[in-house]
Amino acid sequence: MNFTRDCHGITFRLVCLDCWDRLMEKGYDGEYYDELDEQIEPDY
Repeated sequence: MNFTRDCHGITFRLVCLDCWDRLMEKGYDGEYYDELDEQIEPDY
């Protein structure tokens, strides 16, 4: 088992070694996001 990382290098999830290569093909796991995607409240 090994941890994948998101586009900012933050630990994302724990996966088996066979899945890790497939999930990390783009260099990160999941979708790319920036600070605009992290806004929690719409009126902030």
